[in-house]
Amino acid sequence: MKTKNDSKPIAYVIEDDHSLSRAFAIALEMADYKPLQIHNKVEFDSVFGVDGNMTGNDVPVLVFLDLALPDTDGEILLGIMREDRRYDDTKVVVITANNQRVDDINTSADMVILKPVTLEVLIEVANRFRPK
Repeated sequence: MKTKNDSKPIAYVIEDDHSLSRAFAIALEMADYKPLQIHNKVEFDSVFGVDGNMTGNDVPVLVFLDLALPDTDGEILLGIMREDRRYDDTKVVVITANNQRVDDINTSADMVILKPVTLEVLIEVANRFRPK
């Protein structure tokens, strides 16, 4: 979705490593998205509105999701998004260093990318999932 005051599609980066989160956000900006960085479950709950209410934020069209967060498993957050109809059109790209979890997560994510990942790959993925 796009905000009323902005023509750029919204994208969320859910990644606890602040330098990686910033790099992912830069890739999204370069692909002409408006990124929002989320670093933990508390921020996720605040932004995604666990009570069913959006907190002034629009539903993203794209999410870059890390699985290894300090206070929750990214797979739990993916499940929350997949169960909520507001996110039916949201594309979720899991970006993880744990290649043992790829097969488990592959059915519920739109794409899985193994770290390390280049800026160019992130931009390409963002462009692929850009709304028409």
